[in-house]
Amino acid sequence: MNITKLVDIRNQIAQLQNIEKMLAEEIKGLGNGRYEQDGHAATVYTVADRESLDAKAMEQKLRDMGVDNRWFSKNTKTTRGYTALKITVL
Repeated sequence: MNITKLVDIRNQIAQLQNIEKMLAEEIKGLGNGRYEQDGHAATVYTVADRESLDAKAMEQKLRDMGVDNRWFSKNTKTTRGYTALKITVL
């Protein structure tokens, strides 16, 4: 069986993922834009917040009718924006 090998590989992957996260955060810290190095490009961009309605709650309330603006405001969800990173080969 290769249980020990699998555990070792998973540990290596976890370590590499931590390094990847640290490096990505460092690049994102440069701000929005395109950065090139050694034949690779990193594009940093920010995705804005967006709002959506809770469809299940809206459906139930619409069945009951009598919906007003206060209800829609109360049941509007906001999806927070985020900064993304895209790496490409030049």
